Amino acid sequence: MNIDDNSSFEDPLLENVAQYGPHLPEAFLKIIPHPKSVNQELLIIPLIGNSATPTKDDAAPYVPQPQERPWAPFRTLEDFEVTEIAVASLMSKNVVNKFLSGVTGKWSDGKSPVTLKKFSDMDAALFNARKYVVQFKCDEVFAKFKGQVYNFKFHYRDPWEYISSLASDESLTSVHMWNSVKKYYCEGDFEEQIFDEPNTAESWWNIDSELPDQDPYPHCYVPLHFWLDKGMVTRHVKKYPMVVRAAWLPRNIRNASGNGGGLLLGYMPIVLDPGDPDERDSKESVEYAHFKRIIYQKVASKVFSSLRRRSHSGEAMQCGDGVNRVLHPGILINSLDGEEANCFCACRASSKANYPCPKCLVHKDQLYNVTGSFEARTSDSMRSVILRASQASTKTEKEKILQAFGLHDIQHFLWDFRFSDPYAASSYDTLHSDDLGKWGKHMWELLLAVLEASGKKGELTRNMALFPRWSNLKHFSNVSTTTFGDGQAFYDILKCILPCIVQLLPKNSIFIKCIRTYQRYRLMIGLTCISERRLQRLSEIVERYQDEFLKLCKTYDKNPNFPKQHAVNHVIAEIRAKGTTDNYGTRVGEGFQQESSQAYNQTNGKNAEDQMVKIDEKQEAIAKIRMAIDNDVAARSKIAAEAGITSGDFEDNSLSIAAQSAWAAPNNVDGQSPLWKLGSPEKPINSRALNAEMSGFDESSMKDFDERLRDFVSSCLPDEAIQYEDPILIRLYKCASVKYQSRENWTESQNILRCSPHFHGKERYDCILSESDNALQFSRLKALIRCKLPSGRLVDVALVHKFNSHGKWKPNTIWDGCKVLEEDKCSSFLLMDEVVRGALLAPAFGSNNKVLHYPVDTTDGDMFLRAGN
Repeated sequence: MNIDDNSSFEDPLLENVAQYGPHLPEAFLKIIPHPKSVNQELLIIPLIGNSATPTKDDAAPYVPQPQERPWAPFRTLEDFEVTEIAVASLMSKNVVNKFLSGVTGKWSDGKSPVTLKKFSDMDAALFNARKYVVQFKCDEVFAKFKGQVYNFKFHYRDPWEYISSLASDESLTSVHMWNSVKKYYCEGDFEEQIFDEPNTAESWWNIDSELPDQDPYPHCYVPLHFWLDKGMVTRHVKKYPMVVRAAWLPRNIRNASGNGGGLLLGYMPIVLDPGDPDERDSKESVEYAHFKRIIYQKVASKVFSSLRRRSHSGEAMQCGDGVNRVLHPGILINSLDGEEANCFCACRASSKANYPCPKCLVHKDQLYNVTGSFEARTSDSMRSVILRASQASTKTEKEKILQAFGLHDIQHFLWDFRFSDPYAASSYDTLHSDDLGKWGKHMWELLLAVLEASGKKGELTRNMALFPRWSNLKHFSNVSTTTFGDGQAFYDILKCILPCIVQLLPKNSIFIKCIRTYQRYRLMIGLTCISERRLQRLSEIVERYQDEFLKLCKTYDKNPNFPKQHAVNHVIAEIRAKGTTDNYGTRVGEGFQQESSQAYNQTNGKNAEDQMVKIDEKQEAIAKIRMAIDNDVAARSKIAAEAGITSGDFEDNSLSIAAQSAWAAPNNVDGQSPLWKLGSPEKPINSRALNAEMSGFDESSMKDFDERLRDFVSSCLPDEAIQYEDPILIRLYKCASVKYQSRENWTESQNILRCSPHFHGKERYDCILSESDNALQFSRLKALIRCKLPSGRLVDVALVHKFNSHGKWKPNTIWDGCKVLEEDKCSSFLLMDEVVRGALLAPAFGSNNKVLHYPVDTTDGDMFLRAGN
């Protein structure tokens, strides 16, 4: 096994594998804890069945206990519930008064259990409830610009209080990741390291190696994810919400809105420009940028001040599992767009600096070189630059030193923190760097310009409007005339674009080749689990992307030097250091922009942030009380179940068991629970009556239907011995959900497939991928059928049109992985057991042949990998 230099633990832990003896699964994940972890047990996760499930889980699940008044400080449950409705519905003061007047008055004839009479009663209860959550504080900072002193007031929450509340939360006990691990994919004698969560990556592992040994309490790193981005709360008002997340909690928890999710830390003050930017010279622009960064640093320093000492010495506390630990906080991840990243790192504006990257010292003329090697910024190296600049004998010499490193003369507040390098924490962002950047702002705009110049932009719009619909993929009716501000829209366009433009561009187009390579790059960096082999493949794609993008820029006279292009240079190192990109992209924080907008709309616009933070406290308190009530209900239900009071005692048994189960879902042919579920059923009919009873089927699909169905079932299930005179009842369905184990991360995924002549007024017959001797066999669903055989056995089959290779027609440019398939005019049957997952096939626009299609391998990470990328 190939482990880095910190592998002195390798032999003793590998001996633990022997406990599994010859029973090791054929394929499994192996998780090795850091040597300083209290729990030194190796974890084996078999990759069998439909998802990755650990063989053992030492952490006992949280078992809620009944509480006497989980709705406290509200007097009654009903008081809480009407308040919950009012807060969730964003009711104004006047609306709340009318609402309470009706609830406690004429709507209930004065018999309502609600004791709240007016808005002030509700507000008083909410004021007391806010004490259950981390509350905001108020502070201010001062800075001088052009001889005038400016002050900025701001509200913030103490991040240490947030850390303490999560660490002591009993309901999160089983999910805390207190130490780093090494994770490996193993199959037979082969194994390779994989990266997903931040605790599987190198930075956390190296920090754990620096922590003190147990003395007597274990020392644990508690890394934070800090997010900051500007957003418009109205058409004219801008806010800068700051959000913090617990990077030691699993991403499905920390990136969600429930318990353990992100916390609004406060709002960064907006530094209004006291002058006219157009009237400044370059020196004055640098002075204003310096002033703005001073404010950022002073605010952030106060917000995170409670962590400074604790990052060095740690602080002991009893955690939710009863174990005493010494917690060392730090900022591992910063999710910031380019402008905010430069402000946070006190670097010079990327559009004007000679060294515009907040992570390294790449010169502005080398931004195109995404495979180059450039000196990394570190806290120590940048501190030494500031020290050298302070010792300069003249202002000119000082400015020359700062300019050579793209810095402002600012002492970064994180230089005094341990385990919190601001430059290493600055992270790759797929939203701004890719979807809104390299693709949305650069390649997409260039493509539209090229098509417009050739008079073919309208054809792109028509092709995209005809592109087949797919779950979680936006459909575009006017793609070339709509202005998109949503990064996800650009990403969805990228996934669909090649079939729509390949015949609109010249033969062997560098544009098609470059977009295809970029598609692969974007899909690869978006994977939620990346192995060493995938990183190697990504490295090859990056090299190819650089070469093709430079050719594209030369062909269309475009400047390849821009900061978001350079970001590619860091992505592989970022994955190794902090895990996959979904851990640190800014997309996960975009929901807070909507919450900020909703909160602002409830204010009167004056001192809005003071009102907005109180609204957030109320919402947090309501969510916490709701969780306590739900836990109480769960606890009481468990006690009732153990006492023999089951929900079955209250069920309506008016239907006979036979009637309920006559058409229940069957097992698969091996007798196991199926991985599919059929929905939207039609009435049962005899198989011989299908042609006469049903409409919407073409003649070729239904020719000799009954005879072919009997032959198919007899060949698949010879034990059934179906005779010609035996009736077969069938039931048609219009949709199916198909579960499968994703090759991206070995967890369970699902496709919803449609098979209907009238789905929202339009015909829709989705496609599937089925098993076929290790090859990708695509087929179009024409009917989903549940057969009731003479023996009473139920069997699910699909009537399909298969796609076969087409060797005659070829597109103008054959991109990597391009396949042209022809849809068979004749139908055939297959067992639903053979369906692997859903698939998307796009028409071969411009081929003048409706049966020709391209398989689309960019719908998701699993399909991308199955297609051999």
